[in-house]
Amino acid sequence: MKALTNLRFLYRYSFATMPGLGKLLCGGIIVLSHTLTAHGLFVEPDRENIVSMRLEGTWYLARESVAPPTDKPIGTIHNELVLEFRSERQIAANLPQAFTAFLAKKRIFMAGTMNRNGTTHPFVLIEHHGNPHVLYFREHDGDPVGDAESFNLLIAVAADRADDVLFVGGRTHNQPMRKLTRSRRAIADETPEMALRRSIAEMLRLLTEKEYRKLIIDYAQPTQIAELDESGLIKLVEQYARGTAAHLFAALEKTHAMKPTFNEDQTEARFPLTGVPGGALVFKQINRHWYLIN
Repeated sequence: MKALTNLRFLYRYSFATMPGLGKLLCGGIIVLSHTLTAHGLFVEPDRENIVSMRLEGTWYLARESVAPPTDKPIGTIHNELVLEFRSERQIAANLPQAFTAFLAKKRIFMAGTMNRNGTTHPFVLIEHHGNPHVLYFREHDGDPVGDAESFNLLIAVAADRADDVLFVGGRTHNQPMRKLTRSRRAIADETPEMALRRSIAEMLRLLTEKEYRKLIIDYAQPTQIAELDESGLIKLVEQYARGTAAHLFAALEKTHAMKPTFNEDQTEARFPLTGVPGGALVFKQINRHWYLIN
């Protein structure tokens, strides 16, 4: 395998080809002086490393951290409502070769998958500038792990693991952090919009995992489900697999940058979108649960 020199590495993997990771690789922190293989990375856990010991699980954005939609990025994942981390050590051995030189000079405390808004990404937990730092991989130019993004994070440990608090920031020290909790108890008093966006995130997750039956049962109008027998439900699941799921996923993703319009009692929400029936995605809240009604 060919050795990578500084010049060739920085030319080939420039900001244009790796936009998300460009800023992270700035500042002379990369020194490439030896040959690396794509599978030369491994996890080196430390039981005294708080973040790696407590990160795994599902985290929900706390009420006070919800920000209004904006056209301008305000950090890496600031407006996400649900994050799920799973530890899978073998991820470290199969990361893109383009990133191994950087990561070979870092201790990898944890590796696995991060589910963000219904999309799953491989990730590693490292130290960067003295801070706990997550580097996760995403699609770019047809390569499912062709680009990377990153963010700082901290965990405030509680006596009861369920009461832990996760703080998530951006790539740099001057980006504000948002508060997430691992227990649904912390969002019992969430606003209608918070509950709606949490439901949308879960719908995206189910679509990504191709769990169409659960998606239909949990989020279709209850009256529609009541009218279906088992054969009718199977046909509907097959319809989703043939293409409905892809169209719905695309429509739901567009809602992230939109502000819903609610009716007076905030039990119905609309996201105006072209190409969907009625020109909008319409959700209805029944017994504190949001359903997609069109």
